[in-house]
Amino acid sequence: RGDLKQWLPATATTAGKSKSSRQTEFYLENLVYNFTADSDEDRALIAMCEEIKKVSKGGAYRQYPLASSYLTRALIEQSCKRYLKINDSVAYGRICPPGSRDSSLTRILQHFCNNRALFHDSNYYRLFVGLFPNGGGIKDMMDLNMHNPGLSMPTGTVLEGWVSGGLKKLLEYLLK
Repeated sequence: RGDLKQWLPATATTAGKSKSSRQTEFYLENLVYNFTADSDEDRALIAMCEEIKKVSKGGAYRQYPLASSYLTRALIEQSCKRYLKINDSVAYGRICPPGSRDSSLTRILQHFCNNRALFHDSNYYRLFVGLFPNGGGIKDMMDLNMHNPGLSMPTGTVLEGWVSGGLKKLLEYLLK
């Protein structure tokens, strides 16, 4: 018969486990965003949010950690661009010029790190700088996953670490 626990899904608990040890959410499956699709960019960002929620549901991100990492990186970039466009349109025009096919995520993140005033709540500024110090941090890990996956393969545990480090909370702040 074997051990029954090995066949239970990750969210299943036995009577002996405390309620606090139950996993109630997977990665970004409950990501909340509060904006309407007023442009093609907004519609694409909403599509990214919905896809990462689907990939997160039930722990599927553990099966597809590379794809989840790529999608998370894209979600971070597009969330930051949208937030910057709304809160500092001059910097947005300089960092993400019209017609440009490529904006530098590093430059965008560095701008956020160097401009505390972009954040209406200093707790989110500290969270941002903690996740992306000087435009790096978890972004560097995502870039390594994308450009040199043989050197750094993401895992479900790594992705969960990003969320427990405040990534979901930060994304929801940027997506207001």
